Parts: sequence; C-alpha cells; structure tokens
Amino acid sequence: MDLITIPAHHTSNSYVTFADADSYISSYSRASYNWGLLSKSKKKYALILAAQALNSFNYRGWPVTKNQTLAFPRYASNQLHKQLDNFYDIDYTSIVTDGDFEIEDNKIVSTGSLALFADAFDNEDLVLNQVIRVSGITADEYEYLTVIDMDSDGEWVKVKEALSNNSDNTLSIWAMNIFGVPKNVEYAQIEMAAQVVNTKMFMQDIGERPEPPIQSFSLTGALSVRYITEITRRSKFEDAGPLDIIYNLLNPWLAGIKGAVV
Repeated sequence: MDLITIPAHHTSNSYVTFADADSYISSYSRASYNWGLLSKSKKKYALILAAQALNSFNYRGWPVTKNQTLAFPRYASNQLHKQLDNFYDIDYTSIVTDGDFEIEDNKIVSTGSLALFADAFDNEDLVLNQVIRVSGITADEYEYLTVIDMDSDGEWVKVKEALSNNSDNTLSIWAMNIFGVPKNVEYAQIEMAAQVVNTKMFMQDIGERPEPPIQSFSLTGALSVRYITEITRRSKFEDAGPLDIIYNLLNPWLAGIKGAVV
C-alpha cells in the first residue's frame, strides 16, 4: 500500500512522505522502539490509519475541493476562497516549457544557461508550499509536487516528495493555485501514527478484545473505574499525555474535539 500525498486529491491517504515520517519517529518519538520493529509496509499502514484518524476531528474552514479524501489542505474561516468540485478544476500557470533540468536530492535543478525559475519567483507565480505539476520526470504523464525550498537566483526548487536522481530531464512545469498542508498537520499525523503502533488494536492478535485506557478510578466503597475514549484538553501542561501533542499541533484549526481517536 503506497502513500499518496498529492494535496487536495481524491486518492490521497497521507500528508507526510514515508521518509519524513520514518526520520521523525526514529529521531524524536518516544515510540521509536516499536516503530523500528515494524516492516515498511506496516509503517505505511500506520500512517494511513493516522491520517484517517485526524479526519474524525472537527476543523474550522473548508477543504479546498469537495471530494478530497483528507481534511487538509483547507481554507481558513476568514479566508476568501472558492471551493472546487474536484482536483481537476484547479487553475495552472505555465512556468517552464521543455526546460533542461537534473534531479538531485529532491531538487529540480536548471542545467541550461538560464535560471529557468527566476521569472516565476520574481512574478510570485511560484512560492513556498505551492503545489506544482511537472511532466517529464517519469513515464507517467504528470507528477504533483510541493515546493519546500528554492534558490534565490532561480536555479532550483526543492520538493517534499521523493524523486530519483537523474541528470537527463526535459521538463515542463506548471504552478497550481493550491498549497500543501501546514507542517504542523504533518507532525500531527506522525505523532498519531506513533500512537497507533502502540495500541492493542494495531499489535494484538485477531479476536483479542482490547481494554480502553483508564480515565479515573475510585477506592471509596466498591471499586469503580471509568475509561477515556477521546482526546481531552488538559488544564495543566504537566498533566498532558502523548495525545495532547496532537491537539497542540492542530489547535489553530480545531473547532472542537469529537470522537475517539483509535
């Protein structure tokens, strides 16, 4: 099962690439041990489950397209917008036609005598986090990529999606009028995936019945136990748990927290 990260697309199932998620959890997460025990395919599945779990939250604003599978990208409540029926209604601006490039370390680098991106930068047709459509990288008709860095002289742009190094490419490039998701949404998905792989739902054998986590218990009289099924807002930072990291990352967009996570 592949991760599809095209913003606002009707087949997308992840905000973050596998390489970025694997690097983040291996470097920063408390769940790195269990994550390291999983196969690549199971890690991808955990990321897909995490993206779907984030869909259960109630967000402000509106998705960019009506039929996108993920909650982001989206317009803010106070942002002028035109919600599109589908991904194919997006507008394009031609940036380069049949330009000579090489691909190196996820950078599309101009190899001709001209800095082929310079005019696009100057005219602000191409900016950070913008989605671009590119033809000529592979045998597929188009690649949809997200700009995460650019050279000030217009020699290259760097994209989020993994590209294979290649020194012989003639590419045509269009800027799209949509943008990738906020970085904090990517981090929230990764943090959610780290929680997914540590749940009994993900690790248990088929047929086992998991217990929900304990919310509180009382020792006065007969023992009673309450279980929690939702993320809640903590009143004190020192009482926060791992799932509160996800809430804090998504806080600018959340209209309220509803429904269980996993």
